[in-house]
Amino acid sequence: KGLQAGCDNHASQCEIVGGDLASGDQLVIAVTAIGDLDQPNPVLRSTAQVGDLVVVAGTLGKAACGLDLLRSADKTLADSYPEYVEIQKRPIPDLVLGMELSRIATSMMDISDGLSLDSARLARKSNVTLRLERRLLEGYAAVLEQAAQSINSRVEGSANQWDWVLHGGEDHSFLATVPPGAKLPRGAKVIGRVDHRAENDIYLDDQPLAAAGWDSVTG
Repeated sequence: KGLQAGCDNHASQCEIVGGDLASGDQLVIAVTAIGDLDQPNPVLRSTAQVGDLVVVAGTLGKAACGLDLLRSADKTLADSYPEYVEIQKRPIPDLVLGMELSRIATSMMDISDGLSLDSARLARKSNVTLRLERRLLEGYAAVLEQAAQSINSRVEGSANQWDWVLHGGEDHSFLATVPPGAKLPRGAKVIGRVDHRAENDIYLDDQPLAAAGWDSVTG
């Protein structure tokens, strides 16, 4: 019912047609989506241009924060920050915002495995380097600072809001590059720029940023 409700909300003509049946100790759900593109020329992750601005549409770090709250030994913490827990448990990507952004984007992909990892993937595919700016990301980290402090004050841990923003996954937001001067849709924010290919895929304030996040093969 939950899967069908999600389809009804985001793709009303999409139907669940079947699946494999098996027994086991854990619930495993594998989904294959099949469909057609409405336009002949999709926006790819391999077409970023030098001089473009790097843009994010959606949240950064909130899902990773929610996961740490759920994993915390202090189970009352999750109740203190329901917004982040809900984003982790039931992500709702802003598909309308994504479609608006795609109309002006030179390249684009989702951020489901972490900003640093997915930025590196886009940079490699486009043969460019992405230079991100901490000051442009500070707003994402600032809203998570209190949650990080709460986790660290109640349990032994090293929760860090910047780790969530840069490397946390499952926000299901959008990463794009757009030409300078492009009018961004509301909800999209510039976080850096595209530069000629350098030694590293991504930099944060001119310092190399190691890509970290979720890799479906290595974990």
